Amino acid sequence: MRLRLVVISSRGDLLEEEVDALYVDTSEGPVGILPGHDLYMAALKKEGTFSLERRGSRRKFLYQGGLLDVRRDKTFLLVNAFRPAAE
Repeated sequence: MRLRLVVISSRGDLLEEEVDALYVDTSEGPVGILPGHDLYMAALKKEGTFSLERRGSRRKFLYQGGLLDVRRDKTFLLVNAFRPAAE
């Protein structure tokens, strides 16, 4: 089972894929979201990171502000902007 993740920015950028795990900095601290997670909503930090894990590989992104919304069938990150982090 995988987590359906949709990342949408206010600039129109879109990332949609199935991942094994999502790790994101919220205003309350770091959170890990796995498939089957309970419904959850949190404000994101003004600036932070989120990571997508799939098949043992992890990709890291930087974001600016927003909201995390975990639903039964999809998880949404609604952000002002995001981009891949420099490795």
